[in-house]
Amino acid sequence: MSNIIELSADDILMVSGGGNSGDHDHCWNSVKNDAMHGAIASGYAGLIAGGISGIAGGVPGIVGGATTGFVRGAIRGAAVDGIKSYMQNCLKPGGSERGGGWHDTDPGGRAGECRW
Repeated sequence: MSNIIELSADDILMVSGGGNSGDHDHCWNSVKNDAMHGAIASGYAGLIAGGISGIAGGVPGIVGGATTGFVRGAIRGAAVDGIKSYMQNCLKPGGSERGGGWHDTDPGGRAGECRW
């Protein structure tokens, strides 16, 4: 049985250092992760601030303020950190035009072996 397979155009670009799929994935993974961290951090900050501001309304005021503060903080944090991450990771010059990100895991190995 032969181990020869036909390479797609994307495979050829990746091996040649052309394609940008690795950069595209890195870009959006960074945005997603940063937005999530921003949502969590700002959500907790909003929860505390909202709870404190609702103290005058007793327990219902504290619960309502904390809930509202958490939701608003999470939305704001996700938006701010997501946009910041997009600008840093996706819009930098040449950021989406670099090669596929492969590296040789067997330096000095036989010629013609591409490793990721």
